[in-house]
Amino acid sequence: MALTSFFTTSSAAVDKNSACSELVGTERWHDGNNEVPDIGNTVYLTNNSSGGTLGAGYWGAGTESGIWYQTDSNGQVVNSGPCGL
Repeated sequence: MALTSFFTTSSAAVDKNSACSELVGTERWHDGNNEVPDIGNTVYLTNNSSGGTLGAGYWGAGTESGIWYQTDSNGQVVNSGPCGL
């Protein structure tokens, strides 16, 4: 399975507003096709799907305006949206 590289925050935040205010600079990978992960995608710690998944929490991701996304304990994205709204 090919994974997509993107940049995200280094640790989980308590809510979406906090996730949007964190520095985005940690490379992670997801199994979706877009620049950043969508709902239903899984986020991985390495560029190999057997390398473990991101834990539960709110995260920021690097796009021009920024997005936040929420993952469950399996690293699956369960919610997301644009920062600043």
